[in-house]
Amino acid sequence: MNNNVLAGIAAIAVIGVGLALIAKPNAPITVNTPVNVESPARSFGAVSSLDSPLDVNGARLYMQGMSFRTGSSTVCALKTPNASTTALAITGHLNGGVAHTQTYQWAYSSTLGATTTDLGKILAESSGKHSSVASTTGVVFPPNNFIILKMATTTGTTISTSYAPLGGCMFELVEV
Repeated sequence: MNNNVLAGIAAIAVIGVGLALIAKPNAPITVNTPVNVESPARSFGAVSSLDSPLDVNGARLYMQGMSFRTGSSTVCALKTPNASTTALAITGHLNGGVAHTQTYQWAYSSTLGATTTDLGKILAESSGKHSSVASTTGVVFPPNNFIILKMATTTGTTISTSYAPLGGCMFELVEV
């Protein structure tokens, strides 16, 4: 009798599934497919300006990188924040783009483009790749000054608007 009960239950289940399929033959079948959902735009990467420092263990850290400017003897310039800072690192990377040997000078001043306080020089040979670190040991940068990397020129030398050195600068300052 147990076998007859099991056979009856199985037959009822098969008939029920068959009737369900016959009653709805065009029913959609659900498959787990990814849905195209737009997410809001986000901004990732470096701090966009020195007005937005990162707080790291209570110290305010300012970081900014930039590509060399073209058509100017001042290839990189950064205005220090509205606070006294020291440098963790100030580096320049020259990737060529000049046809002859060139000297660049790191400096800072209250005036953009001026080289009031020398922070070191780099001699870049034509079309070579060079890295330079500004000499900043013990230097405290006053608020709202300019740290620059400038092509060393003589008085009256004009830089062509087609002057296009390749490279960039990275500034890492910490508030004191």
